[in-house]
Amino acid sequence: MTLFALLSRPSKHEIFRVGDLTRASMDIAAISGSGVFNSGAQVRLSEDYASKPLDAGARYAERRSVPRYPFVANVEIYEPLGRIRLNGQTSEISANGCYVDVMNPLEKNTVLQLRIERDGQSFQTWARVAYVQPNLGMGVAFFDTLEEHRRIIADWLVDLSLQPKPS
Repeated sequence: MTLFALLSRPSKHEIFRVGDLTRASMDIAAISGSGVFNSGAQVRLSEDYASKPLDAGARYAERRSVPRYPFVANVEIYEPLGRIRLNGQTSEISANGCYVDVMNPLEKNTVLQLRIERDGQSFQTWARVAYVQPNLGMGVAFFDTLEEHRRIIADWLVDLSLQPKPS
């Protein structure tokens, strides 16, 4: 089992200050092929990390690997396990994901199928809910996208990148 798989599982996280030291206490109890992880491990965070705002959007914006663009389009969501269908609207998009405005977002890490319609074209892919803003929407990360649909979103992103930015 990879470290990413372990850390992406639900766990209890607390961030607190002890003097000048910032620590994260993580209650991780998971078994991998190589043994057992200790529960209550403490991790030192750099002062650079500690000085960042705790707002997830602000913190992750600096680490985005691809640009995001304002993008309004209709989106259909289907969650196959619960057979849930939702309709919403995108407000931002990138090559790796989008933000979907929807009153009742799905839970974080939910896997879903997504279809975005724009100018007579349809982009379809699998996605995972990356973060949730209750009663507002959710950020989703695309994965397992077919090549023909990667080309569609690439064309949309080229068009968006050529548009003048609002001032």
